[in-house]
Amino acid sequence: MSNFQPKYPNSAGRLLYVLENLKQGQSFVVQLGPLFFNEKPSNDITQKTLLGIKAINQLHVIYASFVQDLNDADIPDEEKSVLLNGLASLNSLMYAPNMDQAMRAPNEAEKALLEVCATRLPKENIIEEDDLALISESISDLKKMVGDLSNDSILKTILLELIRLSEDSINRFNIYGAKGLKSAFKNMLAEVAEIYLQDQEDTSQIKDTKAWGKVTSHLKTFDKVASKVVKYKPLLEKASGFMLGS
Repeated sequence: MSNFQPKYPNSAGRLLYVLENLKQGQSFVVQLGPLFFNEKPSNDITQKTLLGIKAINQLHVIYASFVQDLNDADIPDEEKSVLLNGLASLNSLMYAPNMDQAMRAPNEAEKALLEVCATRLPKENIIEEDDLALISESISDLKKMVGDLSNDSILKTILLELIRLSEDSINRFNIYGAKGLKSAFKNMLAEVAEIYLQDQEDTSQIKDTKAWGKVTSHLKTFDKVASKVVKYKPLLEKASGFMLGS
């Protein structure tokens, strides 16, 4: 699980947390690899390159999300302009020609302005411990089903992808934020939709299995939790009878 723990639960807070943890003169991959993924770069060029690409991409995602959220925020345009202009210097910190380039540490003015943004943007809900336990238990149920399925089973492939998406979105909730849960759930639905692209006979056989029951149960559990955090109406509330069964 990531050790990423921002003080403010919104995009500005996540970006502020990153900047506060940067040290002057250390490279992108050395600093951001452990921060985002709990993984240090090794001497293996492939591992180091992949980690660097993932880390820089994650930084860009957080930064872009912050800029978009600030633009969309319900605060006066003049105040937005002052904040964005004051933080324009962050562009030079975000984009590096290569991952071995040394990063500059943010100055106090940049961090202070970003903290103002973090206090002005709406705070996102967090995942309650009871809800986290529900999803963790559901993930465990999926894992138990995996071993009973053949390697060429499309259902096994879907189970593994649901597990990956669920664990990644939960373990890295403080990086992705609340919106990441909804995005992960939509990706899960896309994976499950593959079942409905099979021949009718194959679909019926799949839906009669115990593993399929665990899939539907997991989707409903994840949807329920995500809808509470992101404040949307559960997506499966009306569609369950059509797609997954009541």
